[in-house]
Amino acid sequence: MAALSELRESRAWWMVGTGIRQWLPGEVRLAEMAAQVVAGEWHVLRAGAAVVRCASCGPIPTSGRRVRTTPPTCTA
Repeated sequence: MAALSELRESRAWWMVGTGIRQWLPGEVRLAEMAAQVVAGEWHVLRAGAAVVRCASCGPIPTSGRRVRTTPPTCTA
């Protein structure tokens, strides 16, 4: 869970740095992300123990703000 959260957070910071307002740093709490994982709303690709790619397919965050309908993908 921590690796997925760190990857998502790093991609959020990358988006902010490039002017994209889709994922904002800190907007998804770890407990919220854990519930989304249990619900099957995240897909993860691993290389050994490292999470190298992820995609969300559910509502993020619970605030209801969603910029696009196609799920974003994050890559390390």
